[in-house]
Order: sequence, then C-alpha cells, then structure tokens
Amino acid sequence: MADRAISYPFRFSAVGTLTTTSDRNKILKDRIILMCLTQIGERVMLPTYGTTVPATIFENEFDAVSLAKQSVVEGFSKWFPDLIFKDLRGELDDNTSDLTLEIHYNDPEGNPQTVGLRTALFTRYGDIIEEVSGG
Repeated sequence: MADRAISYPFRFSAVGTLTTTSDRNKILKDRIILMCLTQIGERVMLPTYGTTVPATIFENEFDAVSLAKQSVVEGFSKWFPDLIFKDLRGELDDNTSDLTLEIHYNDPEGNPQTVGLRTALFTRYGDIIEEVSGG
C-alpha cells in the first residue's frame, strides 16, 4: 500500500495543493468508500471495479441492504483480498429516507474496523421526497 494517498473527499488545501493522508486506516477507508460509491461499469479502463450500491437508491430498505451487502462482499473479495469482510448493517432514517450502511471488516493486521456510508432511497411511485424551491 502507498505511504501517502490523496484524501477523500478530493479537495485542495488553503495553499492550493491536493490534500493527502499518510494514515493507513484512512487510506483503507477512503478506498472502500470509493469502491462502494463507484457503479460497476463506470470506469472505462476498469469496468468491473465498483459495486451496485449506487443502484440501491431505487430499492426498498430490505432489498437495498441485501443487494448492497452482496455487492460489497464481492467487491471485498475481488479488490481487497488483504481485508476480511465481517458484516454490513443498514438502517433507514424515516425522516430523511437516508439509508446508512455500516461496513465492518478486519484490516491486514486483524484489527476490527468500521466505515459508514449514507445514501438516499427513492420511492418507486415517483413521490416527491423533498421539494426544493427557488428563492
């Protein structure tokens, strides 16, 4: 693994340089987040990279968690063979319709780690979840 990596989210520092990190745990978590938020087929030169997590936005809570878990397990085995996937838990916030996913895994040294993601869920009926008005 690299000693230094571009930090996620991608941003510039106050002096105009890219923000980077040398924290090994942050590098791993950033890479897991990027894999989970990349739709399979999105990267032209690496079309099998990613998961179906972005597509779960149109599923109900149970299906979204189940599909996300299956896809993340496959992603871990293919892209992070030195990490051990333990569990994925999901919880829907009824007020915001946000689905929070918590991914539990062990790092290469066997230490338990957790990374969280938050994504929205939309209804299949085209209901307006949140209306944004100008002004």
